[in-house]
Amino acid sequence: MSSKVEEEPLVAGKWPTDLELSLLHGIQQYRPIGVHRHVNMVMVYLMLRRLRPSITVNDIWDHLGSLYDMDELNEMEEDVDENWTDALERKELQSEKISNFLK
Repeated sequence: MSSKVEEEPLVAGKWPTDLELSLLHGIQQYRPIGVHRHVNMVMVYLMLRRLRPSITVNDIWDHLGSLYDMDELNEMEEDVDENWTDALERKELQSEKISNFLK
């Protein structure tokens, strides 16, 4: 006799509370947006797999897509990255000017 409990299939947007809370905790630690979104998704997946061994990465992406506009979040993240790069370049130029002034 098998004592294995059958899992109900996951429906995007309607996850069990414990899984939903673990997902929110996971995406807080490993943001699945930006350049490293796929690597971070693997980390979220590994966290959720402890609660639900049958979960797939596609299940997670589908659920996140039902909650958030992932394309828009990625665009916002790219803008932040570009602004950060621009700010860093300006800071380096300021440092050069100060160094040249002090010589």
